[in-house]
Amino acid sequence: MALLRDVNLRLSDDKYSFLRRPSMLSEGYGLSISTEVEAPRVVPHVWAKCKLPESEYSNFSGIIQYSPLLAGRKYYRCVGVGSRPAGCYWTDVPICTIEQVRLGLAVKNQWNGDHGVVVFTPTKSIAAWRGRAAPQRETGRTDDFLSGGEMQYWVDTREFTDKCGSWEIFELSEVSRGVSLS
Repeated sequence: MALLRDVNLRLSDDKYSFLRRPSMLSEGYGLSISTEVEAPRVVPHVWAKCKLPESEYSNFSGIIQYSPLLAGRKYYRCVGVGSRPAGCYWTDVPICTIEQVRLGLAVKNQWNGDHGVVVFTPTKSIAAWRGRAAPQRETGRTDDFLSGGEMQYWVDTREFTDKCGSWEIFELSEVSRGVSLS
């Protein structure tokens, strides 16, 4: 575990040797989907402090609601080489395995090299939208999908600063060996 500074800078494997680079290789977890995917539906919220861009709708399945990240609660994000710790997508469930990242959150190799987990604990409420991760086509495959279905948060990254909470980074294998993230 290491504390992070400069959370809007891209991560490198020079500093965090356990991080992997994004790849165009197939994830190897693809499933054929037999049911219809639920179209994303944004529930309007009068007091929402940020707008979910339409370009992000396809990353959700079903209802998307305004749901801020809460002060004092932990949030998790898988990162790799080139990722920013303060990225858009988060979950409130500790990330323990690469299978969870690929299947439950439907994160593709080409988006994120992975093998690092950022743990963020806000000191104030952070504007966010919450909904189920939509299935994504497996990299390089036309008939296989990463299933998605786990709850995820989208945050406008302009909300993040080094001082809006505490930031830690773990190697994914540390977590799978029993290091507690909660």
